[in-house]
Amino acid sequence: MDALKIAMETIIVGSLGLPWMFLLVDLFCPEREQLIGGLLKRLADKATATGTGVLLFALAYLVGASVARVADDFFNDDDLHLHVTEDLIRSEVYCDPNDPWLLQRGTALIDEAGHVIDGGHMCPKDDPGSWINNVRQTFAVQEGSLLLNVSENPERIRYLHQQLVVLRGVTFDGLVITVLCLFGALAKHRWWGRGCLIVVSVGILVWGIMAMYRHLGEHHSIAGEPPLLEIILIALAVAGLSLVLRDVPERPYECGCMFSAVLTGLALSGWWYSEILYDHTVIYFFYAHTHTATHLSP
Repeated sequence: MDALKIAMETIIVGSLGLPWMFLLVDLFCPEREQLIGGLLKRLADKATATGTGVLLFALAYLVGASVARVADDFFNDDDLHLHVTEDLIRSEVYCDPNDPWLLQRGTALIDEAGHVIDGGHMCPKDDPGSWINNVRQTFAVQEGSLLLNVSENPERIRYLHQQLVVLRGVTFDGLVITVLCLFGALAKHRWWGRGCLIVVSVGILVWGIMAMYRHLGEHHSIAGEPPLLEIILIALAVAGLSLVLRDVPERPYECGCMFSAVLTGLALSGWWYSEILYDHTVIYFFYAHTHTATHLSP
């Protein structure tokens, strides 16, 4: 039961990732849909339902574990030039001028040149570019300190962290589903639709190539920092361009695109605010933990 609780967020993300896998089959291999129909019929058979359920559970866990990592890269990838990333949100939380006492609760930091700096100068006003590096180190120390104290680890932090993983993964799943449904809706129209499909696909392709260029140009280690999201963006663009030359099934892709876009926006909003709430919770719990430990020490 404890293992199931630990893997629950991964299963949720993986279960919501299966629809876009089915969409890929529907768009590119519609003649193979009978295999999915046969699998669903097998679920009704008690003799094979258990084995099929175990396989689906394993597939959901595999997809969820992979999507969770890619989603983590997506929401904290500065190569995409997104103005809302995990590091930027956390820097704004830690360097909020309305909470000046946080500046005095830091730890010994190391700047990008390797010099040790005082934790009390975590957010220097004359150097905003150093905020992300300083905050990243401070947050890692504070979060790690709380997670290492297993006996005193508050459930609130664990639940908030699970929510972050789920919302981040669901948002990424929703984005992929929305894009694939948009591809299918545009590909149904031979003239204007497929022209728009070319424009959208080329835009995604240019975005992915530019992000890849920035990733490689900044001398990132491929082994240490693989360009996962850049590869996925390029693969999505190639998939969209390939649909220009294919006939897609007559499905209500427009409805799927709108429904998925609404849910994705809701999940994105939830992730954004949950990130702020989680950062505040880690800060306050760490302060309470160190303050209590200081007063209890002989």
